Amino acid sequence: MPWADMSYEDVARAPGIPVGTVRFRLHRARAKTRQALGGSNPATREESFDG
Repeated sequence: MPWADMSYEDVARAPGIPVGTVRFRLHRARAKTRQALGGSNPATREESFDG
């Protein structure tokens, strides 16, 4: 099963950690990614093409 298709519960079950830990770690990783991208959210950002 690809990681992207797994629920929080599935991810937590693999290493045997609480679901809350999975949610917190993903939240923190997403926040660091947004910060590295200058505060933008790549999931909602529209592409602009100069052409």
